[in-house]
Amino acid sequence: MLVDRASQRIARPIPAGWALDAILRCDAEHGSFLRRLHHASSLRRQGVFLALTQIDWDRPDVLASSITRTGDRSDVNGSPPLALIADHLLRLRVRDLVHAIFGPTSQGLVGALARCGEDPLDEFSYQLLVAMHVDPANRARASLLRDVAEINDALVEVVWGLPAALLRVEVLRHIRQPEDIRRYSSVLKVIRRLHPQVTDDDLLTSLANLAPGTNLAIWARRWIEKAACLPTALPYAGDETLRPLVSGEDMKRTALKYQNCLRGKIAVVALGRACFYEYAGSGGAVAEVAALSNGHWVLDGIYGVNNCRPAPEAVRSIRFTLEKAGVLVVARYTHSADLNTVADLLHLYEYNGGPGLDLEPTFDMAA
Repeated sequence: MLVDRASQRIARPIPAGWALDAILRCDAEHGSFLRRLHHASSLRRQGVFLALTQIDWDRPDVLASSITRTGDRSDVNGSPPLALIADHLLRLRVRDLVHAIFGPTSQGLVGALARCGEDPLDEFSYQLLVAMHVDPANRARASLLRDVAEINDALVEVVWGLPAALLRVEVLRHIRQPEDIRRYSSVLKVIRRLHPQVTDDDLLTSLANLAPGTNLAIWARRWIEKAACLPTALPYAGDETLRPLVSGEDMKRTALKYQNCLRGKIAVVALGRACFYEYAGSGGAVAEVAALSNGHWVLDGIYGVNNCRPAPEAVRSIRFTLEKAGVLVVARYTHSADLNTVADLLHLYEYNGGPGLDLEPTFDMAA
């Protein structure tokens, strides 16, 4: 902070950027412009920043003509346009300045500026603020801004980008960044697929009723876990012995039964990355099948209770059924399995997605 010794007021420098560049151009024609802005109120500074975005630097006389009609001053008449602009930006009331530039229909714009702090926003943010407060079609967005205590670039972009159905202050507790809107849109597509009967009002109400601090991930996970049918496709429809786990509740129950992390895989199934089957015979097992490109699937693991190796009979039955349905199995468990001992001898590392895919136990070199 700088201190003006003459007045003992704290000076707040304008940070480097587009606004300071514009101010310096005006200051070259009005020598006290920058210094006086250092001591101006936050509202005055924001009014100046907003006005600077309206200058056509090839024709500054256009803006000068607009604002000099309000509060004509004979002592500066005949001055260069930038000097006139700087003088009136410092002397006019902010409300009069805004109305002189944008007209009397810009209701609420001054109030929004009062909540933008003391430093300039991005130039584009001021353009969005003007569009929200001048165009009647954006009245709902301007109204939403009146319900927030502090306005910054991210919030302006969020309010501008929100779908009309989400223009509620409760939503802004959870959607605070522009990227949150993109995430929400993607999540919305998944939720609507999983819950085709759910309306926009249902989704909005559930989002608005979230406790403060609850993020979109928690909200999305709750909707996904309630789905009655998660997979978009299955490599094998299932039977009494090998049945697919298609709902969140089914996966939770199976996770409890086998004492594994299957509950954490619900979203993986909902996004079409994998599917899971429960084997009903020979002590039980859970098979994980991962999705590949072009509609292919690969058997990624077969797990017993506590992720232990399942019974050999279970492995044979699961592999026979799924391979018959077209599910692939990696080479180390199929046609090149007889070379696994050579791979061990050569210290070749091969990632094993899960236990129990081999039909016969692999010879353990360390035994």
